[in-house]
Amino acid sequence: MKNIIVWYATLVLTSLKSATSRRLAFLFSVLMMVANNLLFFVTWWIIYQKTPSIGGWEFRDVQMLIGITTLSYGLSVLLFFGAGKLSDEILDGGLDTYLMAPRNTMLSVSSSKCNITGLGDIITGLILLGIGVNSPTEAVLCIFFSMTGAFIQFASTVLFHSIAFWLSGLREVSDLASSTLLLLSSYPGSLFTGMVRVAIFTIIPAGFITTLPVQVIRTLDPVGAAVIIGATVGYLALASWVFSRGLLRYESGSRIDLGGQR
Repeated sequence: MKNIIVWYATLVLTSLKSATSRRLAFLFSVLMMVANNLLFFVTWWIIYQKTPSIGGWEFRDVQMLIGITTLSYGLSVLLFFGAGKLSDEILDGGLDTYLMAPRNTMLSVSSSKCNITGLGDIITGLILLGIGVNSPTEAVLCIFFSMTGAFIQFASTVLFHSIAFWLSGLREVSDLASSTLLLLSSYPGSLFTGMVRVAIFTIIPAGFITTLPVQVIRTLDPVGAAVIIGATVGYLALASWVFSRGLLRYESGSRIDLGGQR
């Protein structure tokens, strides 16, 4: 386990070092992401100046929701951004290189790329949660659920992009599903009813990223917390299983250069 952690940390640090090689561009990207997130937050603040509650969600709940969303998304794209490029690697034969390494292929691909704007999301999330929490317990729960949210986003992204193993023409659909997950995670759960509410707790699990965590933080419900932990483990296990099944169907793109030949 220690060797795996060291190996993965090395991959992430290498990707991060490469992404931050141009410091001015790096700082500009991070600051722009912080500004973009805060503008979205201010929009909600303006809305709540007109009404004290939306579907039972008060302004502090939405502040907590946006904080968890941005922090979890930032962690996800900082640590697992390669998962969002998985369909490209599958369709272009790019998995060949990773299959030669004696390590977990899914983790190798996912950690091969780093989106530095994720740092802007992380900064925003920490600011909003730092202002919004009322107790050490809330602070710990917010950080914990941001981590489970990051893992669920990672697992969902792997699932969405693993479709390419079977259906090569749905690359754009995979990207759309990932964007939809982030979008639905950014709004109060009370806005979603009927089939949409079913969807956010199944095929697009935004409910486990923000809706249920905010409710658990409100009520300190241990059952709800257990459900979130179970969902996180379940989606990670499902992503790993689907990806491994997909690898059995994978056809090499022959991108490895041996002796000058492809």
